Amino acid sequence: MSDAKKCANPTCSCIPTDKSKFCSPHCEATKGTVEIACQCGHPSCQGEALRA
Repeated sequence: MSDAKKCANPTCSCIPTDKSKFCSPHCEATKGTVEIACQCGHPSCQGEALRA
């Protein structure tokens, strides 16, 4: 089983490539805010929209 953890941005589906909790500067910059859909820019991101 892989130890890979999902990006800490709740709307992002990416796996960070380094020791960071986030996959991109975008995801790190939006911590503590609410995003409707992930905008990290990675082509493989499934970026699920949050539902209220």
